[in-house]
Amino acid sequence: MSTSKSCFRRDSLFLKAFTVLLALLVALAACSPKVAQTPTGTAPEAKKLVKIGVIHQMASWEMYVIMQAAIEKLAKEDGVELVVADGQGDPAKQIQAIETMANSGVQGIIAVTIDGQALEPSVAKLKEQGIVFVSLFTEVPSATVNVYVDEYQYGYAIGSLAGKWAQQNFPGLALEAALLRMHDYRPGIQRGQGMRDAFAKEFPTGVIVSDQNSVDVQTAMSATEAILQANPDVKIFMTDSDDTGAIGAYEVLMAKIKPENYNQYAVIGADGTSQGIKYLKEGGMYRGDVDVMPAQLGIDSYNFIKDILAGKTVDQKQYVKFLPVDYATAVEKY
Repeated sequence: MSTSKSCFRRDSLFLKAFTVLLALLVALAACSPKVAQTPTGTAPEAKKLVKIGVIHQMASWEMYVIMQAAIEKLAKEDGVELVVADGQGDPAKQIQAIETMANSGVQGIIAVTIDGQALEPSVAKLKEQGIVFVSLFTEVPSATVNVYVDEYQYGYAIGSLAGKWAQQNFPGLALEAALLRMHDYRPGIQRGQGMRDAFAKEFPTGVIVSDQNSVDVQTAMSATEAILQANPDVKIFMTDSDDTGAIGAYEVLMAKIKPENYNQYAVIGADGTSQGIKYLKEGGMYRGDVDVMPAQLGIDSYNFIKDILAGKTVDQKQYVKFLPVDYATAVEKY
């Protein structure tokens, strides 16, 4: 009898202890902070593109006019409002345009960036606001997408066109050549090195005797006049940027060189503008060009913003495609 009561008491004490422990565990669980559970595989919230901005480096350059037209076409088809600003070669104007566009409610900005470090603080603010920023040609660290031209390879394509023409027509001769490029713009510096290296490889007997700054047709014409006055034997001109350098050099040569001597000269342009391709197809001193296909660049840049807002993944690093164009290619494709 006593043994039975003792067992009952032990069982009762065990049950009470278990009940107290269970209650304590429930209380602790109720006091613990709740961790939000993120559903796996959930895509970012899709947003419809309504308004974007475009900021140019120099809106008057033909390649940007072509790019702008391609963007305008897409925006019109999609019912998207488009605002445009011209940096006119001044980073401060681009910074002001970024601020103005952000305040106006754009969801994304495409910019032909002049100075990536100068724009970085403004673009970092855009990132905080969830505004997509696509930087063309010059890197901005906080940009959503940076679209690069391999500037060295771009210059290499220009130098290669010049060197191959010279080697084909004047093998072994010490022809003199000159560069017309943007000295104060990082891409122009990288292109210049590419031009030098390719020209030396393709035409090792050639000599580059002058390297002049050129930003538009007028400065290119003045630089060409100065080059020819100091180095009258220069026969080859390698240039960059919107064909302005090439057109300037070509116009000067057309005024100075007799038609029977055209075969001794070569001008190589860059960016494949309609005027440059027109001169190239004439079969004269304008011997080559490099086309960056600006319409496709505009389409791609617009779609980067549209896709990102739709929740799609877009790589931060993108690269521009370009096409070296000699006379045969110009006649066939343009």
